[in-house]
Amino acid sequence: MGWKLILPAVLSALAFAAGPAAAETELTGDAIDGKPVIAKLDVAGLEGGQVHKFFFAASDNSVGQSWYVPVMVAKGAGDGPRLLLNAAVHGDELNGIAVIQRLFADLDPEALRGAVVALPGVNIPGMLHDSRFFRASSDGGFTENLNRLMPGDPGSSNPGKRYVGRLWTQIYDGNIDFAIDLHTQSRGTDYPLFVFADFRNPKVQRMAELLQPEIIKIDPGLKGTFETTFVENGIPAVTFEVGSPKVYQWDHVEHARRGIRNVMVDLGMLAGEIEDLGTETFVGNEYQTLRAEVGGFTEVLVGLKDRVTEGQKGGAAAQRLRRGRGRARRALRRPRALAGDRPAARARRDGGPHPTQERHGKLPLRLLSRRLEAATDRPGGQDEAGPDQGCELSRPGIRRCCGKGWRYRRRGS
Repeated sequence: MGWKLILPAVLSALAFAAGPAAAETELTGDAIDGKPVIAKLDVAGLEGGQVHKFFFAASDNSVGQSWYVPVMVAKGAGDGPRLLLNAAVHGDELNGIAVIQRLFADLDPEALRGAVVALPGVNIPGMLHDSRFFRASSDGGFTENLNRLMPGDPGSSNPGKRYVGRLWTQIYDGNIDFAIDLHTQSRGTDYPLFVFADFRNPKVQRMAELLQPEIIKIDPGLKGTFETTFVENGIPAVTFEVGSPKVYQWDHVEHARRGIRNVMVDLGMLAGEIEDLGTETFVGNEYQTLRAEVGGFTEVLVGLKDRVTEGQKGGAAAQRLRRGRGRARRALRRPRALAGDRPAARARRDGGPHPTQERHGKLPLRLLSRRLEAATDRPGGQDEAGPDQGCELSRPGIRRCCGKGWRYRRRGS
């Protein structure tokens, strides 16, 4: 992309020059490819019935230039909720970018109520380095995970905290009512369509159901993530994992677009009916992990969403998976595994009744309540490999609350 700075006098002739179009949004006077650069966003001051495109000067880099984050706002002609769509918080997770582009291509702002605020490239340094991490050049260079630093601090000496702190204070705060943070799995592995959602908030639960992913993980959240920070500040939010990194997977992209449209219909932002995406969704709340104790080459014996049973192996010469049955949730694409690595995953049922099991509607959801992750031991091991030869089972400290085998249903529109 050629980035061209345009003088304020020239900027005044652009589409956003009219005062009311960005009454409270702070313009820096610069523009990139004809799109104004902003220091602060105010959705309320934007003119309705239009799509507005900006670049946000998030922070300065070490050569005196700004990191410019793209911001798109579809401001409806009528009043309604404001929905945030984030993509590429991890810079190599690309499917979410395509989801936002396709959604905006179909949006008619004249028929929209409320606003869609989209950042189709949050982590610009990570995107430039084809990396999930935010890269800073101070102290010889280091990387950080932006999805552990929210809400940040715009005055911090830490570059990552400063970056997300400005996003929080200048873009998100006061401009959004609901949020969907689009991610993918890390490189070298595959994911199904997967949602993390804090079901203690019924609005969060509703959003997760409407997206109709293949797995929903009932999750209390993780401090420092975008999703949890939004929820803690009264903004219902979910993390939507859309497949694999570094590629566009058009079937996943289209499913996510249609799921987000369902959320918008349910919120009254769009006219129409909630669409059945034909997904068999498992809902769960706890997972266990099997990790390789030695490095080596891996033959993964289960595929994503395969039905798996107690005693079935997840990889060549791996320890057999324990307790129950379910479906594979994670699969390794690269053949090599380090000691402690997680080449495959398995999900299974367990637990006590979930308080919302009586919900019902047209679209069935099957219940999952545990995620297992399986890895292998050294190549050439034996079928009956034990803990000393294969993988050790460990349990993260995640609260169990789901019922075994309850049929779970979405509410209709």
